[in-house]
Amino acid sequence: MKVYVSGKVSGDSEYRKKFADATAELLKAGYDAVNPVEYASLEDSWNTAMRKTLALLLVCDGVALLHDWKDSRGAGIEARLAADLGLDVRPIDEWLGDGGK
Repeated sequence: MKVYVSGKVSGDSEYRKKFADATAELLKAGYDAVNPVEYASLEDSWNTAMRKTLALLLVCDGVALLHDWKDSRGAGIEARLAADLGLDVRPIDEWLGDGGK
């Protein structure tokens, strides 16, 4: 199952580590984890970064929401779009708690 990681990026100086750690945990649990931070450049505008990462989300089966996702405009968009498209959207702790099923 391909799972997209979603959380706050803007205003979080530690976002790269946070996303990398979450991706590693999901991989260890047996998921094909997608880290959107790896696909957007620091030079990208917010709009460009969102368009790039939303394209990734569209080929995933689910979304793992990081603890701070509600503090992020982009993560809110990702969560709503994924839910509207019928993807499995839940907090990362729930993804990790079911053993990669």
